[in-house]
Amino acid sequence: MTMRLATRYSHAWLATALGALVFFGAEAAQAACGEIAVTKGDVKIENTKTKKAVPAEKGSKVCQGDVVVAGAMSRAKIVMEDGNELNISPDSRIVLEEYVYKPADNKKKVMLNVLYGKVRTATKEENMYGDKAADGQANSFQVKTKSAVAGVRGTDFLTSFDRRTNRAEVITFKGSVEVGTLGANGAIMNPVRVGAGQKTEAVLGRPPAPPKSVPQVDMERANSDSQADTASGSSSSSNNNQSGNARRPASGARMISSEDLAKDDKQPVPAPRAPAGLPQPPPPPMPPPVVPTPPPVTTCDLCNRAIESGPGKVKITITVPQ
Repeated sequence: MTMRLATRYSHAWLATALGALVFFGAEAAQAACGEIAVTKGDVKIENTKTKKAVPAEKGSKVCQGDVVVAGAMSRAKIVMEDGNELNISPDSRIVLEEYVYKPADNKKKVMLNVLYGKVRTATKEENMYGDKAADGQANSFQVKTKSAVAGVRGTDFLTSFDRRTNRAEVITFKGSVEVGTLGANGAIMNPVRVGAGQKTEAVLGRPPAPPKSVPQVDMERANSDSQADTASGSSSSSNNNQSGNARRPASGARMISSEDLAKDDKQPVPAPRAPAGLPQPPPPPMPPPVVPTPPPVTTCDLCNRAIESGPGKVKITITVPQ
C-alpha cells in the first residue's frame, strides 16, 4: 500500500514537472531573439536577471529581457528574427522588455524601453501589427520612454529621450506613428498621429505636442545619423579626428604664410627680456642726438667797416662776375 501511494505521488510530481517544463518551454519559444549585425565602439549586452554585461560582437544574440548599452560615439544594429531592425545611437540604453514572436499563432508583441538615448526601429513589412493573434490578443509594436509611448502598425521611426530634461521626441521616416502617454494594458492615451516627415515632442506629465513638419535638411541628417551601417562610430571618428588635427591648426591658431615670414624678417628683433620675477636689465644707452651744423655765413669786410664807422652814407659797389 505504501509502495503504491509513493509510486502514485512520484508519477504526479513527474507529470507536474513535465507540465512546467512544457509551459516554460513554450514561453521560451515565444520569446524572440535578434543578432548583432553592426557594432561600432563600446557596445555591451546586459542581462537584466544576472546583471552581467558582455561586449557586443557581430553575431551576438540579443533576446527578450536584455539591455543594449551604447557608449559615446558607439552604435549597434540588431536584426530580430521577425525581420525588424533596431538601430541604436551613441549614449543610449535600450531595454527589450518584451519581444514575442510566434508566427504559427500570428502572435507578435514588442515593447522597447528607451531609458535614455535614441533607437530607430524599422519593421520588415507595413501593417505588421494592429491585428489579432490566434488567442484573440492584439498584436502590437510599441516603443516607450518616461514621457511618451509610440505605437505602430509597420513603419520606420526614431525615438529619443533626454533623461536630463525628461523630453521625448519621435521622428517618422516612413508610415505613421501614434504617440501619446502610456495607459493601462499598453493603451496609448491622448495620441497624436505623426506622419512621414513629421515629428512630435513630449515632456513628462504633458501630452505630446501637435506634430509638425521637419525641414528636409534636418530629415536627411537624422536619417544618416540614425543608421549604424553608414554613420561613423568611435574607431572611424577617432581616425578622422586624428587626421583632421594633423591638417588643421588648433582652435584660435592661424596658418603662417610666406608673406608673414617675409614681413617678420623686416621687423627689428626685440631685445631679450629677463624671466618673470627677476630684475629687468637696464635699457641700452641711447646715442646723443645729432645737432645739424648751420651753413657758413659769408662775411663782408666793407660792410663791417661801414657799420663800425658810425652813421653816415656809405657807397658800396658790388661787382657780380659774369
